This record gives sequence, structure tokens and C-alpha cells, in this order.
Amino acid sequence: MHWQSAIITRIEKLSPRVKSFFFRLPEPISFRPGQHLVLRLTALDGYRAQRSYSIASAPGPGKAEELELTIERFDDGEVSPFMHDAAQVDDEIELGGPIGGHFNWSPEDGGPVLFIGGGSGVVPFMSMLRHRAAIGSRVPVALVSQRDCVRICCSSTNYRNWLPSTMALA
Repeated sequence: MHWQSAIITRIEKLSPRVKSFFFRLPEPISFRPGQHLVLRLTALDGYRAQRSYSIASAPGPGKAEELELTIERFDDGEVSPFMHDAAQVDDEIELGGPIGGHFNWSPEDGGPVLFIGGGSGVVPFMSMLRHRAAIGSRVPVALVSQRDCVRICCSSTNYRNWLPSTMALA
């Protein structure tokens, strides 16, 4: 896996337990909507902890120089508490990837499409739906999710531009 040290450029609080972190990449990458990155933390004693987080931003026409990862805080986690409680803008964080080729979708793949997700599982859909909006696709899409997930999406930047008009709340 290719690793690089990315810089946190912005942090947005989406809910009491969810934040979006925006990273500037020294080496821009290409990715498909639905892929994820591995975020790795290294302690002063050399101990490492890593977790995978889905990319929330849409891929661009070229390689991405900035990416958004939306991270839910788990109290017993090794990585998410650090990201929520200690990480700050201008911090350097190791990112690896992108990885994951089995759960991705692009409007070019066709439709109609039904997205069903809960909790942080809605994040890959954010990337897919943002990509759909960015290229002006008319592929029919419906999203079924928990109310909390929709609140998280609706707290996200410019959600009206990409959230589908067809949503069911469980």
C-alpha cells in the first residue's frame, strides 16, 4: 500500500459524534466513489493503530489533491477518539490507499440504484451521490437510511446539491 503524510486543512462537526476531516495530499490520487483510505497513527514509542475510513468526497476529473473523510467517534476505538479529541488543522496524518474495489458505484455503471445504509455506512454513498451530482447524471437513485444518517448528510457541505430527492427514513 502506498502511504503519504497528508495535512488536515479543515474540520467540520456534523453531529456530536461525527466530524468530517479534509486532507491536503502531497501526492494527488485517483479513486472511485465508494473506496476508502487507511488512516494510520504512530505513537512516540512506535505503536501503530490504523483504521479504514470511506472517502466522502467525490472524485474529480483528475487526481484529487484534497479528500474528505467522515469519521464517527467510537469511545472504545483507537483512532476515532484521537481524531475527534486531539487532531487539529495543520496536523500531519498518514493515509494509505485508496483501496476497495467491491463496493463502489459510478453513474456510468447505470441504474436505477437503491442505497441502504446506517451509521457511518452512509459515507460511501456521500461520495457516490456527490459524484452523480458533479457530472450531472440523471440515473435514478433512492437512499434508505436512519434519520441520524440523513441528519449527518444534511449537515455536510452543500448537501442540497447532491442528496437525492427520494429518501426513506427507517
